[in-house]
Amino acid sequence: RAAAITGAEALAKGVPSELAVKVEAGIQAGTPAETVVEKLKTDTATNSATRPALDQTATLLRITGGQAGFLKLVKRT
Repeated sequence: RAAAITGAEALAKGVPSELAVKVEAGIQAGTPAETVVEKLKTDTATNSATRPALDQTATLLRITGGQAGFLKLVKRT
């Protein structure tokens, strides 16, 4: 429960638009959300500003069993 709250609070602060677009594109291409996030975490273009958002997204995806509906609610910055 604490991990879910921490993840929600972190994502509520906003996620860089370019990161949100990449996640959405991967999901729309049929790739599971967890796989998209893990791939972005290893991508060399991922910087220290986006890493915490990816880590929290990965945690929330594990908690929700891969249900990515919450990503539609994330504020973009």
